Amino acid sequence: MENQLWLMCAVSTGKRKMPKYRYFFIIVSLVSCVSPSNKFASKALQYGFDSMEINSDMFVHRIYFNQLVSVKTSSTTLHVYLDGDGTPWVRSKWIAKDPTARNSLILRLMHLDKTPSLLLGRPCYYGLNQGSNCENKYWASHRYSSEVVTSMAYVLNTWLEKNKYKELVFIGYSGGGVLAILMANKINITTKVVTIAANLDIRAWSEFHGYKTLKNSLNPAEEAVLYADIQQIHFAGGDDKVVPAFIIKKYAQSQKTQGILNFLEKGMCVAGKRNGQKYLILLINSSIFTVVLAYFLLISSLLLGKNILKNRSCTGVSIPVSQCFLLRCHL
Repeated sequence: MENQLWLMCAVSTGKRKMPKYRYFFIIVSLVSCVSPSNKFASKALQYGFDSMEINSDMFVHRIYFNQLVSVKTSSTTLHVYLDGDGTPWVRSKWIAKDPTARNSLILRLMHLDKTPSLLLGRPCYYGLNQGSNCENKYWASHRYSSEVVTSMAYVLNTWLEKNKYKELVFIGYSGGGVLAILMANKINITTKVVTIAANLDIRAWSEFHGYKTLKNSLNPAEEAVLYADIQQIHFAGGDDKVVPAFIIKKYAQSQKTQGILNFLEKGMCVAGKRNGQKYLILLINSSIFTVVLAYFLLISSLLLGKNILKNRSCTGVSIPVSQCFLLRCHL
């Protein structure tokens, strides 16, 4: 496929002198012929990440991991990142040939992490879209199917057999948060699941947008609750129009081991503890970008700190939300 793209782009211009403006279009054409997977791999290399491929019975997966994994530090905790759905559709009309994300946000998140971390790729993502069994349904209607979840869990467990860790934290962005919830009970050492703007009820999410329900995809809201000893941390944007906060709220309320003491209006944050389970839910008066900013502020203490979540909130405090994070949630 890459060879075909190159042949399409490497059109000879001959010796005739060309107007300057044409060079601009040639450069744009060349840039557009770099695949999303290649751009993603280039960004991962820029951050100093290594990669490898691991096979399951059905798919091949690519994982990226930071140097703290490579050098075998004394840390007993592993952070496993799961990216969003990427670009399953082109202009909302055609299924993409390469579903890899055009935006490498997940790599930037992992780059900030000072813990051994890896990015677990989905089937057919990150340059593997031409592999066997890579029907495009696996990044469209079947993106959260049992085949996808089982394969990802198998690959991760296989990797963990050779790389010994005592605790594992899932960090899922958007659709990656869906997969994090669906995989958490399948990995014995899972201790925490962090989701960022995740559509945790895909039926409600589809109905909200007027989309067809994702056929043969598992729905976290309809699956068994997570084990009682797995801490859940969910980030939501109060003004997020893609994954409305009420969907995340509804899912959180369904988790018997989690519970919610107070779910505040947008622009507020709440941290608490119930039935021995710590939790944090953020409702932010902004878009997902502010959610990610909040995540930057909180990641080190939330994932590495001890007993940092207390029964406190920003109720009645008339200060900017950014200060709310620092003064009340970043304990």
